Amino acid sequence: MKTRFFLTLFAALLLTGCAPSSSNTSNNPDREPTSELEQFAACLTEKDAIFYGTEWCPHCKDQKALFADGAMDFINYIDCDKNPGTCQVAKITGYPTWIIGGEKRISGTQPLQNLAEETGCTAPTA
Repeated sequence: MKTRFFLTLFAALLLTGCAPSSSNTSNNPDREPTSELEQFAACLTEKDAIFYGTEWCPHCKDQKALFADGAMDFINYIDCDKNPGTCQVAKITGYPTWIIGGEKRISGTQPLQNLAEETGCTAPTA
């Protein structure tokens, strides 16, 4: 009985992306953020802000463009076409969607200042 429980729990963790080998972290954790924009992106990830989107979504492309010059490497981004189980568990129904701290849900392309206000991170000045 205990074995079945743990196997079910492990399978659920894999489906939701909570397993230790999950790719639901920033894209390049081995590199330190250098620019103000990269530091902002890293702060969003530290504040448990997750950006859910798809490659084909034009609004997601607009959101990604705000994190130009490598800053997307520091964003916790989940592609819902590649991770449908994770997005289903998170109840993602539109793109882009940000979930902050596991509770706050924001839909649509978000200006950097709005993300800063929602997370307490300092938005880049330029």
